[in-house]
Amino acid sequence: MIALELTRHAATRIRQRGMREDDVGVIVAHGTQIGADTYVLRGQDVAGQIAKYKKEIARLERLRDHKVVLAGDAVVTCCLVHERGRRRLRNSGKERVQ
Repeated sequence: MIALELTRHAATRIRQRGMREDDVGVIVAHGTQIGADTYVLRGQDVAGQIAKYKKEIARLERLRDHKVVLAGDAVVTCCLVHERGRRRLRNSGKERVQ
């Protein structure tokens, strides 16, 4: 997101219109520029973002229970984790490393 500084006037208008401060960044990031300094989040902008996120959700669902093994920056193998392996992961108590 773009870091924007809000004027006192803008902060007041945001509150009056039931928006949140971070909504402004969403509109600027995903909306259409209609003037030198003006952005609008149109229906087709929203539809495009929703389609993008739906594709990402479908990909995540397709890859559920798959694992990848790395050696440094090299991919060693990848496979589907079967029920026994999922149980082992749940019972290991280890948190995911990011």
